[in-house]
Amino acid sequence: GMMDGAENMIDGAADVLVPGSTVIPESTGVTTMDKAKRVIEQIEEELERLSEVDDAEVVIAGNKAAVGIEFDDQYQAGLDDRLRKVIRDRIGSVVSGISTVAITADETVMDAIESLGERLETMSDMASLQSDLDAIIRKINGMSA
Repeated sequence: GMMDGAENMIDGAADVLVPGSTVIPESTGVTTMDKAKRVIEQIEEELERLSEVDDAEVVIAGNKAAVGIEFDDQYQAGLDDRLRKVIRDRIGSVVSGISTVAITADETVMDAIESLGERLETMSDMASLQSDLDAIIRKINGMSA
């Protein structure tokens, strides 16, 4: 097909980000606002198809993702390792190269993810998106599981 060989062009692309470098291979992670919006929408749809999940809020920038989950009323097991793996797999099915996935069921943090997601429409700057996302991920990681 037409795409044959296109993959080969990224072979040997450095996985390591050089500090200060702004060039990230398109295949890994989310490098533009347009791609961020597109990927986030697809992932939220994927996650909301899960029987355990009633609502999902996602923000992705670079190679990091924050995911807020509201459980279906019937689902009692919470954010266990199995569900975390399912969520990671769904993200991976939409976009490759996401190395950090922070997942929370905390309503306050989920609201923060949602409002950051809404600001994507007006944000032009990937760097400010990434710093806001980093703050949310630090908050999720700082909570006890």
